[in-house]
Amino acid sequence: MRPCSVSSKPPISHWTAGRFCDGCLGGGAGSMSQGLRVLVLVPNAGGAASLWDHNGSVVSLEATGNVRKFYYKVPRSNLPATEGALLFEGERVGNSFIGTAYVFSTKCDPRGYAVRGFVTNNDQKIVMRGKAPPGRRKLRCEWIP
Repeated sequence: MRPCSVSSKPPISHWTAGRFCDGCLGGGAGSMSQGLRVLVLVPNAGGAASLWDHNGSVVSLEATGNVRKFYYKVPRSNLPATEGALLFEGERVGNSFIGTAYVFSTKCDPRGYAVRGFVTNNDQKIVMRGKAPPGRRKLRCEWIP
């Protein structure tokens, strides 16, 4: 994640299995192995220390001690998450992050998966990676192993 304003640039790509966006200010999408997801956060250019960009959505950071939580503040238009939805919860230890990120669906509840990562660029970028949960069975929202 990295900083950007609430009226941020449109996302370069969607955050989906097999593709990722390395932030909203530049770079492009690259291919990745199926199911691997990359969560990139950058501070919001609007200057508020607690606002970050995630792939075209504005998220807010809640920090208490080592505990970190990111919530959607302004989800991008085609994302099934709503304002206030939890994107990540976990801990920061030194420059490392470890915790749970969430994927969203229009028909099913959010699903968490383990991620870990690091802070770079003098606390201006957070990159976390994890293996996303497998697909869902249609209509019943059961997770396929």
